[in-house]
Amino acid sequence: MTSWHPRILKSSRSKYLGIVEALEQDILEGRVKPGTLLPSQRAIARDLSVDLTTVTRAFAEARQRGLIRARAGRGTFALWPPDAPQVFPQSTNTYVKRKVTLDLGMNNPPVGRTHAFAATLRRDLDRLLAEDPSVLDYPTEVGRDLDMQAGVNWLKQRIDSVQRDRTLVAAGAQAALFGIFHLLCRPDDHVCVPSLVYPGTRAIIRDLNLEAVALEQDEEGILPDAFAQACWRGDRGSHPIKALYLTPDIDNPTTATLTEPRRTAIARIAQTHGVAIVEDAPYSALRPNGPRAFASRVPELTWHVATVSKVLSPALRMAYVLTPSAADAHRLAGVFRATHLNPPPISVALVRRWLSNGSAEMICRDVAQENTARQRIARAALKSGSTGAKFFSDQVGPHGWLQLPAGWNSDAFADEARRAGVIVAPDSAFAVGESRRDAVRLSFGTPRDHASLKAALDVLSTLLSQPTSEIRAVV
Repeated sequence: MTSWHPRILKSSRSKYLGIVEALEQDILEGRVKPGTLLPSQRAIARDLSVDLTTVTRAFAEARQRGLIRARAGRGTFALWPPDAPQVFPQSTNTYVKRKVTLDLGMNNPPVGRTHAFAATLRRDLDRLLAEDPSVLDYPTEVGRDLDMQAGVNWLKQRIDSVQRDRTLVAAGAQAALFGIFHLLCRPDDHVCVPSLVYPGTRAIIRDLNLEAVALEQDEEGILPDAFAQACWRGDRGSHPIKALYLTPDIDNPTTATLTEPRRTAIARIAQTHGVAIVEDAPYSALRPNGPRAFASRVPELTWHVATVSKVLSPALRMAYVLTPSAADAHRLAGVFRATHLNPPPISVALVRRWLSNGSAEMICRDVAQENTARQRIARAALKSGSTGAKFFSDQVGPHGWLQLPAGWNSDAFADEARRAGVIVAPDSAFAVGESRRDAVRLSFGTPRDHASLKAALDVLSTLLSQPTSEIRAVV
């Protein structure tokens, strides 16, 4: 027997969302209890006089929001909203409680949570396919030229003197970084990285059999003296430093942004020792008036990678790459052809359209504003108080860095948080060698709304306020 009377919420943007949001409202207001068997999709379509495909889309969205769960042979059942324990029937008269897992571990931007993004994506994909079906084919030379020029125009907003013959398009930042390190280095070569570094870079260094030289860092990023000492030792040893990798704006994971004096010092050291700089800039478009990029300071040494994943959407697997010279671009293009041929043509064409019609700027602005709103929630939930924890963040960044109080080990904290239904990323996921901080990275873009984010942060705040001896005995 069912006890939900399907309806369409009139304030919703579309019929299928109206069905989902009506169900969500009824669950939140207690009119639909956990474990309620919902009518079949065909019955809902008949009662609401809509197409079956509309109801199918509604059910798919409801599953993604954690509102329903299908049980083979038994039907589809309502669950509690994402910030509450969920229940569903295990048999005809038994219910099992389960905690919802809230993910603060995956560093997603919140673009999929904004109405404007979804509407823009649907509109421009439809127009793109109608106007230029060739985006479903391999790119032509004309198409490549247009794509490169779009990249030049975008990079020029933040970098001086960008040239078309130094610019490439790659299938995402990870593919670009792999190609750059493959080109610059040989097995056993030494590269400098922050002591806590993006895990994708650690994987590249491992797979290419390179030696990572961990540089000490503080709240402002890597220490120039540590870089200088590594270069000095390398020049006098058998393994000179081949490259320096860094994320100068909103570092992942620490959120640090290198100050102007540090950038100047690091650039001077790189020039003195002839060290290539691999500048990973996933978040730079969120702060267009930030400090000058290394690609502007030392263009002859800098390989600049600007992905769209963190500022437009992870679904668009592409990045723009600015190389030190046209010859370097030609060599790197050969590596790209061997490793991934070309980025997805439809993604590149869509981004090109967004850059030309102003949508990219609008989405970046929306992402920065939503990041700022979520950072405010995080700061309020994790204010230091008596816990001894310290929270570091950037106002427009998608993540924060939580330094744990004395007595907490980051892996143990991550384990306890997972048991309580929240996923976080411990510093062991970023550490090079023995570098540890007893800290965790918290990413704020994945929770579907502010209430879910606050629920996850409240769980972490409760954990922080409890002595570790109350969590787990040491024997």
